[in-house]
Amino acid sequence: MRTRRPEEKETITSITEGSVDQRQRYQRLLETTNAVPWEVNLRTFRYSYVGPQAVNLLGYPVEDWYKRDFWVRHILPEDREFATSFCRNATQRGDDHNFEYRMVSADGRVVWLHDIVCLGRSRGRVTTLYGFLIDITSIKETEEALRVSEAKYRDLYDHGPDMYSSIDATGKILSCNEMLLKVSGFSADEIISRSVFDLYHPDSRDVARKAYEAFLDSGVVQDVELQITNKQGDRIDVSLNASAVRNEAGAVVGSRSVWRDITKRKKAETELRASEVALRSSRQNLRRLTGRVLTAQEEERRRVARDLHDDFSQRLAGLAIELASLEKNLSEPAPELAAKVGNFQDQLKSLSSDLHTVSHQLHPAILDELGLFSAIESECERVTRIEGLKIDYTSGDAPSSLPKDIAIGIYRVTQEALRNVVTHAQASEIRVSISAVDEGLFLSVEDNGIGFVRSKLQPTSGIGIAGMRERIRHIDGRMSVKSQPGRGTKVEVYVPLEGIQ
Repeated sequence: MRTRRPEEKETITSITEGSVDQRQRYQRLLETTNAVPWEVNLRTFRYSYVGPQAVNLLGYPVEDWYKRDFWVRHILPEDREFATSFCRNATQRGDDHNFEYRMVSADGRVVWLHDIVCLGRSRGRVTTLYGFLIDITSIKETEEALRVSEAKYRDLYDHGPDMYSSIDATGKILSCNEMLLKVSGFSADEIISRSVFDLYHPDSRDVARKAYEAFLDSGVVQDVELQITNKQGDRIDVSLNASAVRNEAGAVVGSRSVWRDITKRKKAETELRASEVALRSSRQNLRRLTGRVLTAQEEERRRVARDLHDDFSQRLAGLAIELASLEKNLSEPAPELAAKVGNFQDQLKSLSSDLHTVSHQLHPAILDELGLFSAIESECERVTRIEGLKIDYTSGDAPSSLPKDIAIGIYRVTQEALRNVVTHAQASEIRVSISAVDEGLFLSVEDNGIGFVRSKLQPTSGIGIAGMRERIRHIDGRMSVKSQPGRGTKVEVYVPLEGIQ
């Protein structure tokens, strides 16, 4: 055997020490990464090296990794067949490979791993496997969350209540959801690549094109009502909303369009309009009927009042004259008979007064003879005389003439307002004013009584507030009632008098 020279021994020692030092540097570098470096001896099928990061990865001591079948035993059972077969087949083919699978950690967690495998050869044979294990659990969880989210939004896109489509800048349909296919009756092949304007009913196409032209400038379409035509030719009312898809230069290259089926809403609106027309017609008919009833009622009151005044009052006056004559022509003094005659005369006067009051309430003759303002003043004086209430009455210049229905309507409302004060208000003063203002008549009846809360108002005698309003509405006027507990009540009426001097 040849003896090595001293300089050869020194060179070999230097090379050996350098290789060991370099390997130690590589090992320290690998052990500072998050990936777990490993090496497997194919002769023993055991790990011959595992980086210390393995403890953080799965929680098992590094020593456990060196035990027989550690890798196989800790693969998730559902992945075990795939992982072992994939690695074995790739190794037999002599291919470096990488694959993903799951292992079970010491605390029972499932950890997703990406395994990068390289083949180590000696004299042309594969003797070792080495590589890195990388924890990809968070990536997999993110992917799964994204998949679930995409599935959810895809389900919402396809099965939501609205029709969705993607359209290019020329108006060609690129994609659509299931709802558009369902509502239109077309298949995907019949809609995709078709012009969106073909879907619109001919009556809506001009509106659709104008909306599209405005969309190219603004990038937005909001609540444009159109009609599309389904495969059977039926019209479907829709509301269109769209937002622009732009390229990097900001130019509109397409749109995301949404049609909402508003057929039921439009039908309901049509029916509502028809109902409103019918209701207005019914109200007009009711107002005309109410006017006729009020007119007939007033005419009947006027007739009865006239009969009471012209007939019954005259007959009572005749009886009074006869009683006076009887008392005067008694043949001899008869105190008892004279007393009876006097009693009859008193009763006759009272009856005549009551008859006059009833006649006045039915229809005051002064309203026809002297007009509305004098009639209201007379009514105020009557209430003051009978009830003892102080009434401050003021009036402006009266129109020279008033339509009969306006005069009687305002008079009856004044009469009812005063009656309500007497009956309910517990007032000591009333202010009544009437004047011609702003081409109309303005009436105000205000008291200093106890007032009331409108929500607690109970039905009252007479025509009541509802009847007062109906009378004023019949003559095209307006009425308001303002009241607060302890602060009295004010009734205000305005009736237009266009063309009346």
